[in-house]
Amino acid sequence: MTQDTNNVFQDTAQINENFVIGTSVDSILSETANNKQNDSINPGKSDTVVKEKNLQKFFTGKESIKKEIAPIKITSINNDWILGIIILCAVLYSFVHTFYHKRILQIYSAFGARHYANQVNREGNLYNERISIPLLIIFFLSFSLFLVQAFIFFIDEENLFFQAHIYYIIICLLLLVFWFAKIFIILVISKIFHTEKMTKEYLLNMLIYTAITGIVILPINILIIYSHNSFFIYVGIIITSLIIIYWLIRGFIIGLSYQNYSSLHLFIYLCSLEILPLIVITKMVIRNCFI
Repeated sequence: MTQDTNNVFQDTAQINENFVIGTSVDSILSETANNKQNDSINPGKSDTVVKEKNLQKFFTGKESIKKEIAPIKITSINNDWILGIIILCAVLYSFVHTFYHKRILQIYSAFGARHYANQVNREGNLYNERISIPLLIIFFLSFSLFLVQAFIFFIDEENLFFQAHIYYIIICLLLLVFWFAKIFIILVISKIFHTEKMTKEYLLNMLIYTAITGIVILPINILIIYSHNSFFIYVGIIITSLIIIYWLIRGFIIGLSYQNYSSLHLFIYLCSLEILPLIVITKMVIRNCFI
């Protein structure tokens, strides 16, 4: 009895296994036949289906990365006023180079050697000549534009309260006031210490260095604005620093060349009117830009 029951269970299990295997084989065969029939109808569809299945298998179990796309505010900055300033400076320089060609060459020579500055002084007072007006305009417009570009570069946009042209007007006015205030103080000192001759030579060299600075900075401004490369900002800073250092050395040499002028007074003047403002401005820039 027990042996017969075991035989019945074995036969039943074998029938079920054969049924499952047969069913799976039949399903595979029918699927294959259907795929072949579909391939005959749509030859390219089967390859696409296979690729999609492979891709689904490849990415199975991997979570898709969701990136949040934040809107970017695009602000259009109108820099037409910068182009207008550059064109104005270029027109003024062309005017000077065309109608005062000999005089501008003397100014270039006086920048490198002191005896050429004496030659410029012998041929007339440069402050009273017409060439000084366009040269000073070029300096104030060009150098103020460079200071604005450097200011915007080192300051974060979040800390800017005004537009660029507002800062340009403010810097240009401050530079204008500082330059003429320094000339006024120099003239007052010359009256106090009776050094009119030395002061005249000193002011002449200051005008020459001012004119050269404005002319040299003009092409650097063009490179900064239209190349969008911060490298030229550092180039402008280095060139301006070298001109200032060279001017301080020239001023110290002018003072030492006059025996009746005290070296102590010269040192006090250079520290109070030339070096001290530069130290204050540098400290303000470092505090606001790098700290």
